[in-house]
Amino acid sequence: MDDLLCTPRWRVVLGGPARRRPRGAAGAAVRRRGHPPVPAPTGHVETNVGGRPATLKCTFPPLHPSSPEDSSTVPVPAPPTSGVPLAALLARTDLGLRQIAGPDPAGVLVHGAHTSELPDPRPYLLGGELLLTAGVQAGETAFDADTGFDAYAARVVAGGAVALGFGVAPVHDTVPPALVAACDAHGLPLVEVPPAVPFSGIARAVWELMAQARHAELRRVTEAQQALASAAARPGPVRAVLRQLAQRTGGYAVAVTADGRELDAAGA
Repeated sequence: MDDLLCTPRWRVVLGGPARRRPRGAAGAAVRRRGHPPVPAPTGHVETNVGGRPATLKCTFPPLHPSSPEDSSTVPVPAPPTSGVPLAALLARTDLGLRQIAGPDPAGVLVHGAHTSELPDPRPYLLGGELLLTAGVQAGETAFDADTGFDAYAARVVAGGAVALGFGVAPVHDTVPPALVAACDAHGLPLVEVPPAVPFSGIARAVWELMAQARHAELRRVTEAQQALASAAARPGPVRAVLRQLAQRTGGYAVAVTADGRELDAAGA
């Protein structure tokens, strides 16, 4: 969510189409399995410098570029936001979730919740889900408690799920230790779900947090566009717009002519 306005360098082109020139690693695309590119929100203002027309175009980075390896599945709609931190779900006292295995949740973004009791949930995952299970598949006679959980965790990761929620009761009184070890081995966050918390309540909480995040993103984009339009109407519009861009991106903004000559700049 915080990377919506993070493009580090901008170009203001006089008398020609505006282009953006990213500088450094911050301009690199982020790859996520299962999500097609989200069209980047854009905005532009018209002004002039010395009587010459100028177009100032602002393009924000896409939220979820897809992985080119994802050719085996049909295209799916882009998620409505960049996801919500798993840590935000863990902080919900009404859910009482507890992480018992896997990496730090701060960097884990959840794009949805899905429930499955299948031994292999991969065909039904889009990527980015918190996968919820009561461990019914582990109650099958053919399921080996040692190798079965390891293979299951590997399939969950391969399917693109970012975390696994295991419901305690009625199938299991506790989270199986072999599953805890398997999730640690595969770097999969494992969350214990209390008996009194329905999976539907967790799914609702995910969508509530995503809706809040989406609202915040739209508000930030709207405020940025209004600030740029206001800056373009001031005396010295190019300098004013550059300052706004640099301030809101925390980076560097430069105005150049169509032939590449730098006119003005702002920011670090």
